[in-house]
Amino acid sequence: RRPEAEALYARALAIREKSLGAEHVEVASALNNLAGVYRDEGKFAEALPLFARALAIREKALGPESLQVAASLNNLAATYRSMGRYAEAEPLYLRSLQMREKALGAENLDVATSLNNLAALHDAQGEYDKAEPLYRLALKIHDRLDPASLETAGVLNSLGAVYLEQHFPERAVPVLRRAYDIRVQALPAKHPDLLATRHNLWAAHMTRGEFALAEAFAEEGQVSLTEDQRRKLSIPMPTAGMTPSR
Repeated sequence: RRPEAEALYARALAIREKSLGAEHVEVASALNNLAGVYRDEGKFAEALPLFARALAIREKALGPESLQVAASLNNLAATYRSMGRYAEAEPLYLRSLQMREKALGAENLDVATSLNNLAALHDAQGEYDKAEPLYRLALKIHDRLDPASLETAGVLNSLGAVYLEQHFPERAVPVLRRAYDIRVQALPAKHPDLLATRHNLWAAHMTRGEFALAEAFAEEGQVSLTEDQRRKLSIPMPTAGMTPSR
């Protein structure tokens, strides 16, 4: 119900600006909240100046090393990424990551978020060799601190998708299966995140020639199995270029 949220955040922002002044840190929080709704709605041009203003207020009020500044850097970078302005996003993500590692240590969930976001930036540009190790570092932190969370599932799904892009379906299947097991317990059946993992698992098993397993993750509208493939469902057989089933 984003339109309702947008109206309430806008009203909160107006009240805070009037009562506290335009440079107050609570105004920065209100700006950040409203900008987040704009970004979720795809209104990137509206979100960008609000995130930038929130960052400027926090830097001035809290200092350049504040963790709230790191959060603002992350939000601004995410908006640039959504707009395809990757060169502008990368230094902001890197600065946020460095600040969080310095303040929180290497084994922290906020650090994992920054690693994941930087990986996603490389992922979006097709730089899979750069994205993969960052996803794996983020996953290592999540596995230690919250192995069954939806955030962990998100990292697993992204890593699995990168393995697919690198033509390593044998690596993709176990991480995607973990993502699926977490998401199927926590999300409704038609949730887009769950459907994304189902699709990735379907693609991984199809690539491996594991047609029976692929069938279990097929969704309406996906490519159907051929009749020859259906006859082989009981004992899936490899085809040229595919890894044999195990």
